[in-house]
Amino acid sequence: MGKRTIIDVLKAGNIELFHSRIIAWLLYPNSEHGYGDYFIKEFAHIVDSRGNTSMSSAINASNINVNTEDKVGKHRFDITIEVDGKRFIVENKVKSLGSDLQLGVYQDYGEVIGLGFIDVSFAESVNINLPVLEYKDILRIIKNRPSKIQSDPYEMLIMQYQEHLENEVGIIELMQQTYFNNHINNSGDVLFSEIKEKIDNKIYNDNDIRFLNYAYLEYLRRVFDSQVKQLKWSTNKDMISGPWLSGGQKTTNGYTLKKIFTDRCEKFGVIKFWFHIQIETGVAQANANAVAGKMQLKTASNDNKAWCNELKKIYQLCSNQSWCKRVDKRNFYIVEEPFTRNDLHRDIMVPKVKAFMECFGTFK
Repeated sequence: MGKRTIIDVLKAGNIELFHSRIIAWLLYPNSEHGYGDYFIKEFAHIVDSRGNTSMSSAINASNINVNTEDKVGKHRFDITIEVDGKRFIVENKVKSLGSDLQLGVYQDYGEVIGLGFIDVSFAESVNINLPVLEYKDILRIIKNRPSKIQSDPYEMLIMQYQEHLENEVGIIELMQQTYFNNHINNSGDVLFSEIKEKIDNKIYNDNDIRFLNYAYLEYLRRVFDSQVKQLKWSTNKDMISGPWLSGGQKTTNGYTLKKIFTDRCEKFGVIKFWFHIQIETGVAQANANAVAGKMQLKTASNDNKAWCNELKKIYQLCSNQSWCKRVDKRNFYIVEEPFTRNDLHRDIMVPKVKAFMECFGTFK
């Protein structure tokens, strides 16, 4: 990683409004950057290629207006692009992903475009097909711009933003290569060194680490979706416990818990079971062989303590597993098994999670 950019010094890299403002400034053809309609045409070309085929033709009109924080009724849109009465709405989530964005409502006001540091994972309740761009798309547009005199103050701003995005996108791509493409030997150590440097230079805070771990789980979810089609997994980075991946109940799409568990559901008022992957230090774990997180079987019942105590008497845990140490009405863990940073590699983690699940039930 290079030295800190002005953006890092000002701690603006995690501020959604900052990114929205600078992107909107780039997209507006009459801005001081002097590139005219270059940025918005390239942006529109990518949007069209992702499923919206009207933006490129629309921006050929002369009357283009780009704004941030436009308020329409009760809604405030991150970026709006208006062309002769036609409105495009860019929902910019930066590093805050996984929530219900109410895009169905947004579509009543214009054509919606998603933007995030990874391809945005919208809530399952939002069943909408819309073009999604990543910040690496923005970076590519900036890097491919025509050459200009570097002493121009606005060009210096663009160069600083480019360098900032190169650092941010680079570490996400390194994480992908490390744990999902296996391109680099000992790349987990390389990734941790990059993360540590960002922490030491006060570029990264806890939210940045949570985002990287969330991104890891989102990529892992996609592997599960392709390899373990019986289960429906979801990701969330807003839990107190940290990022998690969960799925499954008593019987869910081809996976069934053992009778020893389901027989006690009615007696103890158990509503459901679910599996949970809790990232603790995750990709930021310094020691490759130290605990980076835990796989857990969880449940909720009217009396969790009695439920667990009875189960402990009759069920033998597999090696490296343990019963939860504390059980009350707010703590629903039953069994947990740790995993290390070395285990995060796709070809290790997926079979490891499946083996953990098979301790408690069977796949069809």
